Amino acid sequence: YRTRSLVLGWVSAVLVVAVVGLGAWILFADEPGQELTSEQEQSLETIEAYLAAWNAGDGAAADALMDPNGYLEDPGGRFYVADGSHARWLESVQSMGFAMELVDTYAKDNIVLVTYRSAEGGNPSTPNVYYMSPDGTQIRWVIEPYPP
Repeated sequence: YRTRSLVLGWVSAVLVVAVVGLGAWILFADEPGQELTSEQEQSLETIEAYLAAWNAGDGAAADALMDPNGYLEDPGGRFYVADGSHARWLESVQSMGFAMELVDTYAKDNIVLVTYRSAEGGNPSTPNVYYMSPDGTQIRWVIEPYPP
C-alpha cells in the first residue's frame, strides 16, 4: 500500500510538471514572424535599463524603473521598492561584483521571461519572470526562480 501511494505521488508530480511545461511552451513559444508590440518593445528597453542599473550597483536607478509598489522575489525573500529593501538588496548583491548579461527574452502580453548569464560566461540562468506595466515603462514585479 505504501509503495503504491509513493508511486502515485511521483506519477502525479511528473504529470503536473509536464502539464505546466507544456502550458509554458504553448504560451511562450516563438511563432515564426511574430512581431513585438510597441509595449513589448518598451518592456525590453526597460528591462535592459534595469540590467544596466543592476550591473552598476545603482539601487536608486533600478527602483526608478519599477512600480513604486513593486518587488523582486528570489530565494532569499521578497524585496519591496516602497520600503527601500529592493535597492539595499541590489546594492548588497552588487558589492560582491555579480555582473550579468542578457542572453534571451520571450514576451507574451506584459509578461517577459529573461535569461541571463554571468558576465564572466557560463550557462544561462533559469529565466526570470518580469510582470510589466501595460505600457512597458515600469516593472511591477520580478521573480528570480529557485535554482534547479
